[in-house]
Amino acid sequence: MKNASLVIVLSASILIACTPATPSPFDIQTAIAQTQIVLPTTTAYPTYTPPPTLTPEIIFITPTALPEFVKLFDFTGTGKGTSDLFSLEAGIVKITWKYTDTDSDNFAFYLKRLDTDGKELIENTIGDSEGQVILKVGASSQYLIDVKYASGDWAITIYFMPSTSP
Repeated sequence: MKNASLVIVLSASILIACTPATPSPFDIQTAIAQTQIVLPTTTAYPTYTPPPTLTPEIIFITPTALPEFVKLFDFTGTGKGTSDLFSLEAGIVKITWKYTDTDSDNFAFYLKRLDTDGKELIENTIGDSEGQVILKVGASSQYLIDVKYASGDWAITIYFMPSTSP
């Protein structure tokens, strides 16, 4: 209760300091009535909880090799041209190419699927070019390579990897 009486005295003295004249008994009773007695409360401190100990878990993994790309078609030519029609099953194709430019001309070719009018621009560059691209394709017997722009020699190879998902 020692703390409680301290609060009352402080509240009353603040009221007296703010009032220009000597406070009346009414003012003191009002100050005491408006004073809230606050008793200190005890708050429980949090207890220390150590972090969980990690236990190593052994997981056995059976290595499985991804299917390899299988070479299906080689196409070569000079200048513009198209390949013969070829078939692809649904899966992944890798298309590699090498182009040797003769006069700083444009080289561009597409993989086209004629039964759906689909076409994918594989390369479009000026000058010598060599590279590869990997695409997912659907099953069709209506694919061809269309070399739209070229003046030099080109070689295009189609590789195939069967789809591993349903």
